[in-house]
Amino acid sequence: MNPSTTLASPAPARSLVLPALLACYLVWGSTYLAIRFALESFPPFFQMGPRTSFMGSPVAIACLAGATLAWSLGSVLSTTRWPLAPGAAGFASEMLCGGGALLLVSLVLGEQPQWPPQPLAAAAWLYLVVAGSLVAFSAYLYLLAHASPALATSYAFVNPVIALLLGVLLAGEAVSAAEWGACAVILAGVVLILKGKDAGASR
Repeated sequence: MNPSTTLASPAPARSLVLPALLACYLVWGSTYLAIRFALESFPPFFQMGPRTSFMGSPVAIACLAGATLAWSLGSVLSTTRWPLAPGAAGFASEMLCGGGALLLVSLVLGEQPQWPPQPLAAAAWLYLVVAGSLVAFSAYLYLLAHASPALATSYAFVNPVIALLLGVLLAGEAVSAAEWGACAVILAGVVLILKGKDAGASR
């Protein structure tokens, strides 16, 4: 095997890190607003099941905490102890298992989608299926395999900022000065993560 070919092979993978990162930032940041619109016709678990607004009740809080814990644990295990199958097969296996589990919960809870759905809710749901799940989730799994954990998970800091901007621009939501200040602090942290990555790569 030609040594130069071996050394050059990681280059295409590295070249896709930035587009994958932007997909996680922008697409997942926009899903907050899409979920809000989709909830007008599709209840929470039913809406999430076919793809991947809780009230402030104890059950809802427990569901959110459990989902966050499971997501974090799955992200770690998928790159260490239980790696996914390569390529699209690995992405599809997670999507199918997660979707099936959510639809089961929806069935147990007796959720009933509105039929026919409102046009805006249907469009938002389709956006969540195609962009939020197929595109952005695949990009996230790619980042887990080809970027540092800090960079791959930096979307968690950027997404809320994107969501606030879209909420203000497209849904007439109001954001206080203190909340914008918090956004600035969050983005500063992301910049530090990226700078740290660049500094480590240059050594």
